[in-house]
Amino acid sequence: MRKAQEARRPWSARRFATVALAGVMVASVVALAACSPAPSNSVSKDAPEPVASVEEPAAVSDDAAAADDTASKLESMGYSNFLNNDSGDYATNFYTEGFVNAGNRGCNACHDDLWETIKDLSPIQHLASSKPGYGQKADWTDCSFCHSGGAALGGVWLRDPIHIAHLSNEMFVKELNGNCFSCHALDGEGNYQIWDYYKHSDQMGGYKQAGADGTMGWVAGRTWETDTIGGVTVARDMAMDVKMDQEPSAREDMYQASNYVIPELDAADWTLTITGTNNDRTFTYEDLKALPQTEMTIAMMCGANGVGSYQIGNVVVKGVLLKDLIEACGGVQDGIISVGPNAADGWRFPSPMLTYDLQSMLDQNAILMMERWGEPLTVEEGFPVALATPGTPAGGWSKWLTGIDFSEQQGLPDTGAMFTTPEYIETPSAPGATSYGSMINSGWFNPANDGEVFKAGQPIELEGYAYVWAFGDRKLDQIAFSSDYGTTWTVVDVPDDFDPVQWTHWTATWTPDEPGTYELYVCAVSEAKGWQQYPSAITVVVE
Repeated sequence: MRKAQEARRPWSARRFATVALAGVMVASVVALAACSPAPSNSVSKDAPEPVASVEEPAAVSDDAAAADDTASKLESMGYSNFLNNDSGDYATNFYTEGFVNAGNRGCNACHDDLWETIKDLSPIQHLASSKPGYGQKADWTDCSFCHSGGAALGGVWLRDPIHIAHLSNEMFVKELNGNCFSCHALDGEGNYQIWDYYKHSDQMGGYKQAGADGTMGWVAGRTWETDTIGGVTVARDMAMDVKMDQEPSAREDMYQASNYVIPELDAADWTLTITGTNNDRTFTYEDLKALPQTEMTIAMMCGANGVGSYQIGNVVVKGVLLKDLIEACGGVQDGIISVGPNAADGWRFPSPMLTYDLQSMLDQNAILMMERWGEPLTVEEGFPVALATPGTPAGGWSKWLTGIDFSEQQGLPDTGAMFTTPEYIETPSAPGATSYGSMINSGWFNPANDGEVFKAGQPIELEGYAYVWAFGDRKLDQIAFSSDYGTTWTVVDVPDDFDPVQWTHWTATWTPDEPGTYELYVCAVSEAKGWQQYPSAITVVVE
């Protein structure tokens, strides 16, 4: 493998633009001087002294100064001008800078953290109510699933509004010279793709299979300085030492999400009403605390968690198992087959009229959570009590629980099983957007964001997570890693004794031999169902 370094003749678009602008200004001054009246050879005694300069060049100078000032302010605010070509995280060459302009594309080229952009944008309740954890900055992949379906129970359709919001914005169009390709790329079939996904694919390397041996041999034979035209270094059979555990996540990294407006309840006045049992009861908060308490650790993930997103945590919870609550009420009546939780905010997924299969919830060890990490739930977490079904997405759980109706109505299966569109695949596709949910997923904690810099020849402690919605025969069996666009994979088995309803937290020691920009992939694998459809990708710079 050749050493990745800057091309011998780096692209000089920025220098050319500066020289060109200076040339235009000089030419303008000369032209204005040439067009001014020529002085007479005989000067009258009453004639005024000749004017040493004309006003127009001063105006041009003022305009240029104002333009420079605006550009400086925009740069200080973190905005990227599309005409200031930049290679971004990739090796500087005429392709990455002059043709691809990689550093000026994608959401994060202008918005360092999308959370800071959107957190106060809308007057209505936003489902996500907490900033990213794990050191991550929000990007388009964190928003795309919830806002791509265009249906109720998700975010507003953004495909048209987000284009109009940018193309009707004077700063974006006139001052930043923004256009369609600020956010998009054209793939090998001529289709528009979101840049944030495209940049992680091998097509960023200038060919449909830029990471293939034949393509890299062709590029090398033409004296290119890096393994791909796109300035990415490719490493086969990623050598690494992987360790796994199921340690809980930190509370401060845990995301918060609310489907409706958050209610505020007082534990002193709160009650939980149970119907459909042999001894229907109304419990106070203290009554529930007096019942048998069970502590467990469960993965809590948003049903709309994007590929590699931060809306995931491994949470220590404590409370009353649903089966113990039923026992405290003398068991359910004959013919009872479903559970209908009632919440103070009115939320029940996917409809207030539907119920859940009782036996399925019992099999999954459904629990009335009263504590997280050894402390009472916060208001945002669903205080005083929330009903959770381990192994299923948290979007189907009930916070601010006020009652449970057991009934003869046919109940829906596990909430996870209601997402019927397959996310599993035999061989992973190129990085892209899923609109199906996050039933199998993985992601990165270190590096947490694209473009983080490390040293060649020194061990890097990679870190991340993987999980599967664990119902039926679904469980996480393997985690796979790649540093060559998925051409080869290093596959590591998950220990057999791991709890399937928890996440798997992994660390991997990797020592890159060569400097360069790497695209690292991670994929979760279920032997029963298949691979994660789209790998979770991260861009790493090694110097």
